[in-house]
Amino acid sequence: DDEMIKEEHEGGLEAAQAGEQVDMAVASCIVYDLLPQATAREARAALLSILEGAVVELIVIPTVPATTRSRPYRFNLADQCLEGLFDLAANDAQTQGPCGEDGGCEPLDPEESLALAKLAAPMLLRACHRILQEYVRDEAEASSCPLPRARTEQVVSAARRLQALELSPEVSEHLFREFGVPADPQAHRDAKPRENSSDGSVGRSGRRGHLLLLYGPMCQCICSNNPMLRDSLRSMLEIIGWEVGLGGLSWAGSIGRAGRAPVGPDIQHSSSEKW
Repeated sequence: DDEMIKEEHEGGLEAAQAGEQVDMAVASCIVYDLLPQATAREARAALLSILEGAVVELIVIPTVPATTRSRPYRFNLADQCLEGLFDLAANDAQTQGPCGEDGGCEPLDPEESLALAKLAAPMLLRACHRILQEYVRDEAEASSCPLPRARTEQVVSAARRLQALELSPEVSEHLFREFGVPADPQAHRDAKPRENSSDGSVGRSGRRGHLLLLYGPMCQCICSNNPMLRDSLRSMLEIIGWEVGLGGLSWAGSIGRAGRAPVGPDIQHSSSEKW
């Protein structure tokens, strides 16, 4: 019986891995081929929702230890989709525009690339909001039973990517409008906008609006037992402080990045339909 269970498990695992590889190829095709060549906003939104769904699917895996009959976690697929959303939101995806009859493809027009970033950024924020908030909740509820490794790796990866992410000022301002948060210049009247920044209403650099909007779940994660997550949170909170004019340039420069403003909105309740 043990041998039969072992063979069944190994066969199921191989099939699951093969299936995941196919899904990862499809995800890559969505990010780098289909999205740039789709012209309708509705079509792009539908494709992006596929990536967002694959990311948050990992969040609902059981917190109990895996068994031979457990469904595979598909961490690699979720991580690739999350990376794709980050690349698209940051305008870093090596995308190409529609191809001609000769098969040649031109680089995606900057305006189209920006429009794609504005579509991807809200979905990225929704996914990261859930990853951070539900991780710390499930970690507390699991108590003595550690969360699956896939969940831990996902939240650490998301936090590190959020820390490194720099959005264009237009995308940062779009996020504030999308989630109904007033970008009041008076709230940042003492902050000195940096070169190439926006009007300063979303921080000194204008490129870290995502951190301000995630301030709430970031604060909840401070009590996490995960030292790698806490280390990323410390850096992001330092960035936030610098963006709103707290602290001097001497220590802010030591973290190597510009930051974002701290007082975050209650996104879950004030804009629940967006999250």
